[in-house]
Amino acid sequence: GLKPSVITYNFLITAMAKARGGSKWEKALDLFEEMERNGLTADVRVYNSLISAMGSQWQRALHVFNNMVRSGMEPTVVTYNALISSLVKAPGGSQWDKALRVFEEMERSGV
Repeated sequence: GLKPSVITYNFLITAMAKARGGSKWEKALDLFEEMERNGLTADVRVYNSLISAMGSQWQRALHVFNNMVRSGMEPTVVTYNALISSLVKAPGGSQWDKALRVFEEMERSGV
């Protein structure tokens, strides 16, 4: 039969980010892990979608971002925007100080 590609997983993770009633971040993480178990390597678009899917789960979004950078991938402006968005949506109030540091890092990196 047909096997899903990285593009397929990216669309599914994006769908989890845009699910009615709010992000299905846990399912997005499950799909990401399934993709890796199936021997597929995430590209920057998949990481961007996964960070977006984290919604207000800013600590998880930051963890995904750090894993992406550790894997040797260069964040794009979309990556930084997704991470900043997650920090702004943090439960109990915006993590504005962390969002500002991410913005400054983005400027330093020349993105």
